[in-house]
Amino acid sequence: MRCDMINFSGRPARGRVALPWSDLRGRSWRLTELLEENTYVRDGDELVDPGLFVERDAWRWHLLSLSPQRRVAAAWPGTVPQGRLEGQTSLK
Repeated sequence: MRCDMINFSGRPARGRVALPWSDLRGRSWRLTELLEENTYVRDGDELVDPGLFVERDAWRWHLLSLSPQRRVAAAWPGTVPQGRLEGQTSLK
């Protein structure tokens, strides 16, 4: 699955983008930036509603590949970055 997000404005923009695929629900997904090779793990329910939080500078984009996240037990709670996509744990 692939998702492209583009800020077509001359100003920074941020917001949530609700992904239209209901089969995302019920599991975690790995989002990989195709040009920068950054990877993020996000909950499928959140991707559908309220949507993926995205923040982009003017005329910037994200080219994402989505693949199911294999279930792996975390050694410590909170070891997988969550929250909005910004900085190291986000799409910016």
